[in-house]
Amino acid sequence: MIYIRVDCNNDIATGHLMRCIAIADAARDMGIETEFIIADSNPVAMLQSKSYKYYVLNSVWNDMETELDRLINHIKEEKIKVLLIDSYMITYDYLSELRKIAKIVYLDDLNMFQYPVDAIICYACYWKKLRYCGFEQNTKLYLGLEYTPLRNSFCDLQPKKVKKTIEKILLISGGTDKYNVINRFLNVIPLQEYKQITAICGIYNEHFAEMAETYQKYENVEILSAVDNIEKYMQEADIAISAGGTTLYELCACGTPTLTYAIADNQLDNVREFEDLQLMDYIGDMREDGTEANLMEGFRLNKSFEKRNGRSILMRKLIDGLGAKRIAEKLLIIKKDKN
Repeated sequence: MIYIRVDCNNDIATGHLMRCIAIADAARDMGIETEFIIADSNPVAMLQSKSYKYYVLNSVWNDMETELDRLINHIKEEKIKVLLIDSYMITYDYLSELRKIAKIVYLDDLNMFQYPVDAIICYACYWKKLRYCGFEQNTKLYLGLEYTPLRNSFCDLQPKKVKKTIEKILLISGGTDKYNVINRFLNVIPLQEYKQITAICGIYNEHFAEMAETYQKYENVEILSAVDNIEKYMQEADIAISAGGTTLYELCACGTPTLTYAIADNQLDNVREFEDLQLMDYIGDMREDGTEANLMEGFRLNKSFEKRNGRSILMRKLIDGLGAKRIAEKLLIIKKDKN
């Protein structure tokens, strides 16, 4: 059994949970099941849909030290040897206490402090800038894009056939959309100029119903919610507009030319690094003015077939879709080291 401590809600959306589910799926393919340890009931429906076991701490997701007693008791009762943690809310003391009774693996992309853990996983494209150093000698570091945890559906995809012109646009907002990004972009895109415009909203998007009603009169515009096969829409799109989370790595696996934007500080390094690598164009921070205008400039810059096709090839070279399997294998190795 693999054990993962992770949360999702309308504040942090679903990104952390989804990448952990990808790891659990990979482990399941290897014959190993996973239990998710969660603060509250928010992730339950998603976990039940995948038939995953879960344990609810009934704690406060953003004050993790308050859950320590109950989590420690659960670790002891279940004889948990290795625990993977994916949360920005961890503290030094939280990790230190847990490490006294189990091996701790932390899925990171910030390097906030010297984590007292047995292993750190960071797949962010900017991982070198985080300068992971000074950790204990026995802290293992698994760094780089080879550890990008994507679902099985992103493995072994066929090379993308980039079209001469942009006909199909894909808008992605992530689990939430508190800045009403999709609606703001749809307001400036000349809808009649494109064959198909698809907007995919997350489960916590409060604007979905209103947008679905507003745009139902457009035959070439569809507003969808929480699709299970997002890779299909990515592969069909000629260009995508996406926030700067794990979705960008999924788009790389598909080879879909992409414009990126940020909605949180922890996305800024990601979107800027992809632009520095000349793989995607960053159009701005949705918390600031001017991003809508930058979107139209981004379309202009990507009219070139040669540019989009070249980027598509390079994007696919970055991600092979096997990162979740590699992480699951590392967890099993660390578990055996505990015996």
